[in-house]
Amino acid sequence: MVTKRDVEAMLQRLGRASVPHPRDPHAFLVAGSEPHLEPITLCVEDPLATLRLRVGASAGAEAPLLRRLLILNAQALVTSSFGIRGDDLVLEASLNLDRLEEGELGSALAEMDLMRDEALA
Repeated sequence: MVTKRDVEAMLQRLGRASVPHPRDPHAFLVAGSEPHLEPITLCVEDPLATLRLRVGASAGAEAPLLRRLLILNAQALVTSSFGIRGDDLVLEASLNLDRLEEGELGSALAEMDLMRDEALA
């Protein structure tokens, strides 16, 4: 089983800056591919590592944006998906801690960085 400490070490080896989440002892805030971007929340709680990225507000989201996100879900996403959580449009991925490998975590983070840009283009 991969632990929170193991995930933190993976992030360091991947060159991804992270800090402990201020309100969740099981989570990190992982810097995006560029420092000014909103961080990815990475929660490590057995049996999953869950990555979540807020991409915007769901209230008032226009049909063309929602259509674009659904198209990206179907055509471009491998490990993650767009959805609505509370008042937010989010991009989320869940990875199994039983067999989590560094490359899998790196791929999920890279996909989130790429899709953040695609969603808001």
